[in-house]
Amino acid sequence: MADGGGVMNKILLAGSVFLAFACSSAKNQAPEQPMNVSINVEPPKIAFVDKNGKVILSTVDGAFKLAKVTESFEWVQGFLGVKRDEEEVLDLKGYRLSGGDGEYMFTDNANKQVLFLKVEQIPVGLSLTAKVQMDGINEIRWRFSCDETMAFYGLGGQSHATEFRGQTVPIRVAEQGLGKSEDVKEETASLVGHVYDAYFPLPYTVVVRDGVAFGVVLETPYRSRFLLCSEEKDVFEIQSRCDPKDCRATLKVLLGPTPKDVVRSFTALYGRQNPVPRWAFGPWLAFVGEPLDVLEQAKIIVEKDIPATAIWDQDYHNYEDKDLPLMAEGLHKIGVKVLTYFNTFLEKGTKEFDEAIQKKYVPTKADGSPYTFVFVSNIASLVDLTNPEATEWLKERLRRAWDTGIDGFMADYGEWVAPDMHFYDGRTGIEYGNLYTVDWARTNYEVLQEKRPDALYFSRSGYLGSNPYLLVVWAGDQLTSFDVLDGLPSIIPYGVNLGLSGISAFGHDIAGYTGYVAPPSTKELYMRWTELGALSPVMRTHRGLNYKENWNFDKDDETLEHFKKFASFHLRLLPYLESLHKEAMEQGIPAMRHIVLEYPGWDGAKRARFEYMLGDALFVAPVVEEGAVTRTIDFPPDVFYDFWTKEKVVGPVRTTVPAPLGMIPVYLRAGGIVVMLDEDVRGVGSAPARKSVEESEEKRLIVIVGAQKSGFRKLADGTEVEVKPCPGGFSSLPECASKGEVWDRNCVYQGDGSVVGAITGDGALSLEGHDGVCSTVTVSKNRAGRRVMVELVTGR
Repeated sequence: MADGGGVMNKILLAGSVFLAFACSSAKNQAPEQPMNVSINVEPPKIAFVDKNGKVILSTVDGAFKLAKVTESFEWVQGFLGVKRDEEEVLDLKGYRLSGGDGEYMFTDNANKQVLFLKVEQIPVGLSLTAKVQMDGINEIRWRFSCDETMAFYGLGGQSHATEFRGQTVPIRVAEQGLGKSEDVKEETASLVGHVYDAYFPLPYTVVVRDGVAFGVVLETPYRSRFLLCSEEKDVFEIQSRCDPKDCRATLKVLLGPTPKDVVRSFTALYGRQNPVPRWAFGPWLAFVGEPLDVLEQAKIIVEKDIPATAIWDQDYHNYEDKDLPLMAEGLHKIGVKVLTYFNTFLEKGTKEFDEAIQKKYVPTKADGSPYTFVFVSNIASLVDLTNPEATEWLKERLRRAWDTGIDGFMADYGEWVAPDMHFYDGRTGIEYGNLYTVDWARTNYEVLQEKRPDALYFSRSGYLGSNPYLLVVWAGDQLTSFDVLDGLPSIIPYGVNLGLSGISAFGHDIAGYTGYVAPPSTKELYMRWTELGALSPVMRTHRGLNYKENWNFDKDDETLEHFKKFASFHLRLLPYLESLHKEAMEQGIPAMRHIVLEYPGWDGAKRARFEYMLGDALFVAPVVEEGAVTRTIDFPPDVFYDFWTKEKVVGPVRTTVPAPLGMIPVYLRAGGIVVMLDEDVRGVGSAPARKSVEESEEKRLIVIVGAQKSGFRKLADGTEVEVKPCPGGFSSLPECASKGEVWDRNCVYQGDGSVVGAITGDGALSLEGHDGVCSTVTVSKNRAGRRVMVELVTGR
């Protein structure tokens, strides 16, 4: 520490920080890895050191800037513009740092205290809390060195990129825009959104530096800004607004050393996926109309033999309608679940609006009068969720909705908090704008646990703290187009970025939602979006805002057959999708995975914007360009097999493959294990004359395995499948005449690029292709007597 006799240049926190999560629950397991922090006192500098003594992150000299910033806001229907004027910026580079045992003080040359810093161990890393010791400061800026190897991932539901180096990304829950544009300035509240506008932003990034990953999380209710080597190319800065009367901010550095480890750390700290009913992983179909009209429309799923597990009456929310229970009863009889709609808005002209205004259940203006705004074309407000009485009033409305017999609803919005709103507990929209959505999710979750824990709701908005209350998350409103920033292509960045925070049960509106500002959805768009939907964790359709003009699954025979094909494929994947969700619940690793999760050392992960992994087995490269009939793909460094043709690809390599309409490029990874159901499965639970998942899985499973490498998969029912390479040259079983014959005989079918056999109950089976590639597949903890068809893909 600094004193009159000199300066001790470095203080090392005592010992390695060996971190083991105290919670015994498997759901909250976190990596047990050591992390050290090294403090340089003059000039002030902080370094984070891994167990091997390698510096993984360090601040620049000074470590902080403190600022006084005046912000002015423009807010229109959920869209936010923020103008920033810097009045004062104080760089702590020339200051001194003293202290020890995790507590440090920055002082100026006159020994005046400026900033207090507390460093603490947490189960998944280190926590740093900075508290300003002077008046007038309302922004703390954390400043880290940025070298050429650094890459930045995550930041919640960002849809414009999958790696963010060189960008400035503000974090504040908001409408994401009716379309997006790079030309919209930060200070402008525009119906066309900023590229970074998001329903579910997070002040959290997964950083990969020189092959080592770690996480950085800013814990704040305020709007923040992440300057990712953007305004200064050698500085990574996080700007955290604070209360000038008590200016403090907390930053957490999370353990790696791999991106998966960081995700495990983040979800151990902030929450992992909740269980969802298994029908969530089947196709959901949307219809529009009054309850009995929808009941009539839904008969098409039986008449046309369409795989489906749920029907959504799009945006329907009249829970006093006597026909709603009749619709629910009727849809249950044909074997599908029933979904409707809910939000926290209160529209003028309704009894709920009048009651809420009278009881002061809404936010207010500064003068105490009710805060109202224009919602579409009507005057509206929203329920003040900081008011316990208002929250209970909303819960009672939710209870009545559940009493109609529905199985779930879209829990929409949560973003429309204006900065100048005043809430019951004394906060304004500046402090509460990011947290309203957390309380909206919590409210839904508490009522769900009380009324229907076997059901679900699906949400679009979120923030730090939402995870424990979420079930299914969807991507919100996209344009009905191929627009790269807000159409079909934007779904993939959204899903993989959000997945880095542990969100796994993720879906989207097939063919988009936002019409009028975009043309009606086309046949090609609908079919391409359907293909992406089938290879998503949750597959759900939407008729869209302009539903009378939009294309739909039943618009013509070709579209219907295409939809049935991919809805069937998605439903057949249910055992695989369920196993991925279980992994997300236990470890935090999502189903829809950023390429960096599976290939962290591959530089191409930075450029993988429109590709992703579905679990660890399937590499997916959807066609997202209008008119395209081929797809150029950068393959990671691995061995892959075309899921449809069995053609072998050895990466890393860039190649162009055929991708006509009706063909989505999907590749099975070597060692990957995908578990599927029979082709004739149509729903979940009982359904007259329609084969259910339960009926199919009771007696038979199909396991598709990529040869040449080892792999393991545990199903939700406990069944385990393992694959390992074998030497080959053994005496094989007799050959079958057809693939289907393996269900009834102990024989082997040699296909074009694969070899097929079967196991009954538990057992092991060694399969060898014509090219001599051999693997042994072992099935254990299987249901007694269940037959498992094993297809080993060896490639063509």
